[in-house]
Amino acid sequence: MESKQKRERTLKDFIDILLPKLWVIVIVGIIAATAAFVYSYTRQDTYTAQARYLVKYSTEKDASNSLYDNEIVQNKITNYAVLVDGSEFRTKVVDKAKDVYGIEIEESQFKSMFSFSVSSDAPTFTIRVTHTNPDIAFKLADIVEDCIRIEIAEMENNNGLVTEVDAPLQPIPPNSKNEVRNAIIAFLAGALVSAAVILVIALSDVTIRDKKKLEDNFEIPILGVIPFHDVGNTQGYGSYGGYKR
Repeated sequence: MESKQKRERTLKDFIDILLPKLWVIVIVGIIAATAAFVYSYTRQDTYTAQARYLVKYSTEKDASNSLYDNEIVQNKITNYAVLVDGSEFRTKVVDKAKDVYGIEIEESQFKSMFSFSVSSDAPTFTIRVTHTNPDIAFKLADIVEDCIRIEIAEMENNNGLVTEVDAPLQPIPPNSKNEVRNAIIAFLAGALVSAAVILVIALSDVTIRDKKKLEDNFEIPILGVIPFHDVGNTQGYGSYGGYKR
């Protein structure tokens, strides 16, 4: 008799597996959402100061003729990203922040505050500094802006390929915590993970536990069910009312 254990699963099969365990999925999602909401609500406010720069490539013959050659610009931005991600650059920023503003931070601390991102629709890059104190965030961003200009100028031999578009400004409103959004995302993530675990466990279990699974796996007509009978019990009535002798 041909086994049908390897038949293709349908959406109905997955629903039949998940529906009885829906309460588990919901509970896991609620727990994840609650944890995310509490974390977001109790997290300390942070402030981000940022500056944006335009990168352009100029021909040697006519410096005023700015060409936005995508390949050249992207290569240059990649080089700048490597530059600011280096320990030497971070050390210069930390030292200058101490000398100019009296801000004492470790290089590892500054690394966690600083980010460098590239625009997907324009030849620009943005630097950001995030801190729990808006004044410190602004001052560090100002130091980064100064250091990055010097470093890029040295790298490009003062060809002026980078132009400041947005200067660092003092951040006034704190970064949004988005408690509700984070809770919704956590609920969906928890529900999806728990559903995936339930599916993996169910699909890897080859034990036949009911009539439906037997009918699904084998082409065998189910004619009847043999009742369970405890032969060890010698007194009273057995299953389905049969008297035991």
